[in-house]
Amino acid sequence: MTQTYFLLLTALPAFLQIPRAERDARAAEALAQAGLSQMRFFDAEAFSAQCSDIAMVEGMSPKAFHRAMEVLRDGPVFSTPWFRLEAVIPTLENGHQMMREGA
Repeated sequence: MTQTYFLLLTALPAFLQIPRAERDARAAEALAQAGLSQMRFFDAEAFSAQCSDIAMVEGMSPKAFHRAMEVLRDGPVFSTPWFRLEAVIPTLENGHQMMREGA
């Protein structure tokens, strides 16, 4: 079973003031340092007041995810801060199948 984490994020002025052409490169560098280069992003600001972005991280153990989040907290993503973390939703893909499999 694949562990997937959904991070509900709100972009803050410190990130929005970075020129658009530089945002992706700076964010990619911060994510690579945290071991999250495969993170997928979804824009939500046009559809939700709860958060502006949703990040999806797949296939990390809880220990690896914890380590990655600590690195993000020490870097500009959360310490400048570029984003406010609204919620983390950990999931198991097709977790209901565990009941059928007796796990």
